[in-house]
Amino acid sequence: MKPLVIFTSLLLAVGAVAAPQEQTSVSIRNAASSYVVVWVNGSERTLAPASGMIVPCITGETVELQTGDQIEFIACGERREVNQ
Repeated sequence: MKPLVIFTSLLLAVGAVAAPQEQTSVSIRNAASSYVVVWVNGSERTLAPASGMIVPCITGETVELQTGDQIEFIACGERREVNQ
């Protein structure tokens, strides 16, 4: 009986760790050596050199990122580097 309980516990533990994590943010990083102005979902933000920001989102949602004249839509859970 004891080995059955241990085996079942191990199976449940592995299943819990292997469950996919829900994505709840987009990471934006400034890889430039100067301050960068970005627009995120219509709000202007300034990123210091070698800094970044996390934008909360819901799985399946996209986040609008504008740097200069370029606009891109980033899926929730992705990461982007800004290098201007």
